[in-house]
Amino acid sequence: ASSCRLSQTSHLMIDNNASTPDQETLERHRRRLEGITARILQLCDSHLDPPEFYAEFLQLALSSLEGVAGAVWLAGDADDDEPASELNLDCVFANRETETWIQHRILVEHVLDRGEPTLVLPESETPGPKRPVNPTDLRLLFAPLRDGEEVVGIVEILQPHTEAAETHRSYVRYLVSVCDAAGRWLSAHSLRRLQQSLPAWRRQREFCRIVHGSLDPRATAFAIANEARWIIDCDRVSVAVCRGSRCVIEAISGQAVFDRRSNQVRRLTRLVDTVVTAGDEFWHTGSSDDLCPQIESALDAYTDESSAKSVIVVPLRE
Repeated sequence: ASSCRLSQTSHLMIDNNASTPDQETLERHRRRLEGITARILQLCDSHLDPPEFYAEFLQLALSSLEGVAGAVWLAGDADDDEPASELNLDCVFANRETETWIQHRILVEHVLDRGEPTLVLPESETPGPKRPVNPTDLRLLFAPLRDGEEVVGIVEILQPHTEAAETHRSYVRYLVSVCDAAGRWLSAHSLRRLQQSLPAWRRQREFCRIVHGSLDPRATAFAIANEARWIIDCDRVSVAVCRGSRCVIEAISGQAVFDRRSNQVRRLTRLVDTVVTAGDEFWHTGSSDDLCPQIESALDAYTDESSAKSVIVVPLRE
């Protein structure tokens, strides 16, 4: 586990007021940074899922910049209080209900909105019209994560405030460069997700083609029932048609002929009538304790007859 002790660390870039390190120390720092950068580049070519990628990327970025804490914030999570990945934030913000944490979250949202590399010194204002303040005694570095041209998040590194201004800018430039490399992983991940979703899109397109292949309502109902079963990946799909105040089961997947007078079909019809009268979608995947008595009675009668474990009824409206 990471220690929560925030200590001043030595950096490759040296304070102008400090003594110049010897050549051996500089060379050791250079080799260390090159090694971490190589690992980051290798990571960005991996096929890791987002949680694992963000965690490993943040660990390496934090190590390369010798920060004391860091986080990955995603644009889609701007309303949430927690980052997609974090390291040692609890060491800086022990209580996330304090004004300090709230001010920090306002600052993070501001940087996310701007989508630009940002350096914020301790207790200083952030660039931009709103100008939120860094409430900590640490230096904050931000760099955007981009999927193509779209900013999808930011990486934040918190460092002790030492060294000269030029050194601060070099840290930001380095963080931007590794976040640009992370963009390769983001683009590749988006492409993999697109490729994985293509079969489902093709099935949906074929479903639309088949169900629009006939003007006969009964044939269309059977096409919907049979094709929807494969798209939904369930045991059975039934289509009911409302006629006046009553619903009639028009089609059941896998059954070209069925008896509407059978117990199972009559009980399904009663359940559909009750749900349509209630007016909302109905999802049953387990307990029926919170159901209204009319729906509970109809559901129990149907599941006793059909042995169904999950039942969903979705009214379709013009």
